[in-house]
Amino acid sequence: MKRISWLAIAACIAVGEAAAAAAAPSGGHSAQPALTVEAIVARNVEARGGLEAWRKIDTMVWTGHIDTDKSPASLQFLLELKRPNKTRFEVKGQNLQSVRAFDGNDGWKLHPAKSGGPEVQPFDAEELKYAKETEGLDGLLIDATSKGIAIELEGTDQIEGHKAYRLRTTSRSGTVRHAWVDATTFLDVKYDRAVRNKAGRVDTVSVYYRDFQDVKGVKLPMTIETSSASAKNPDKMVIERVALNPPLEDRMFARPHLPHSKTKTVSVGEVPQVPLPRNPPAPAMSPVSPPTSTPAADPPPGSATPR
Repeated sequence: MKRISWLAIAACIAVGEAAAAAAAPSGGHSAQPALTVEAIVARNVEARGGLEAWRKIDTMVWTGHIDTDKSPASLQFLLELKRPNKTRFEVKGQNLQSVRAFDGNDGWKLHPAKSGGPEVQPFDAEELKYAKETEGLDGLLIDATSKGIAIELEGTDQIEGHKAYRLRTTSRSGTVRHAWVDATTFLDVKYDRAVRNKAGRVDTVSVYYRDFQDVKGVKLPMTIETSSASAKNPDKMVIERVALNPPLEDRMFARPHLPHSKTKTVSVGEVPQVPLPRNPPAPAMSPVSPPTSTPAADPPPGSATPR
C-alpha cells in the first residue's frame, strides 16, 4: 500500500484576478492562457469552499475503502489529518493491519513482519522527504503563499476530455510538481509527482480527483485514484464518511519509543506499544453519497497523501 495518495488525502489555493484571451490550442496546449495564475488559484480556492472555511478546519478524518491489485478484496482505511502537517493512515483487511504516521518531524510505519507479528520501522529518507513536503489537510494550492509554494501557469491540457489549466508548483526545498485545475469547475483534476522506486529509478505517480461533494461548506473529492507507469491498474480510494474538527491527540501521530533498535517485531500475543487501527469518533462523521461516475480505466487533493 505504498503508492496510495489522498488524501488526503487533500489540493487548493491563494488569490488573484482574471484577464486576457487565449490563442487556439496547438498540440493539446494553448499558447496564451485566458486567465492569470492568480485568478485560476483564486477561483480554485473559491470552488473548494473558500480560504476562510478551510482555515477553520484544524483536524479531519476520512473513512472508506481502497481497491487495489495488491489485495483480492477491498481494504478498509482510516485517514486522520491534523494541522500543521500530521497524518496517520491505517489500513486493515484480510488479516492485514498496517499504519503509516507522520508527526510533523518523524514518520513511522507498522506492518506485518515475516515472523507473523507487527513490525515498526521509521520512514526511509525518500518517505520522510515526501511527508515533510506534503501540504497539510487542505492540499497543494490553498494558502500556497504561506506554505512557501510558488505557482506558475504553463498552459492548458485535455484531461479525460476536459480542458484543464496546467500549473507548475515549486516547494521551498525546490521540489517541482504539476497540478491540473478544471477550466470550467476550477476544481482539482490531477497532480503528478516524481518518486524513486525500490530499484532506484525515478517514476511519475499521477493522482486523479473525482466526485467532489460538499461537506459542511468545503468541497472534497470522494474518489482518489493513484497510478504510475510501473503499475498495471490504479489504486482507487473511495471516501465514505468525513469528520471535520474531531478531537485528535498528538500522541496518535507520535512514533513509538523503540530503545536500542530502529526496528521492533512484536511477538504474537504481545500487545504492541503502538496504537492499532480503531474506529474514528462516531460523532460528527458525515456520510457522503456514493460516487456518481465510473472512473476512467487509466487512473489527493493534495495533500496529505500517504504513499
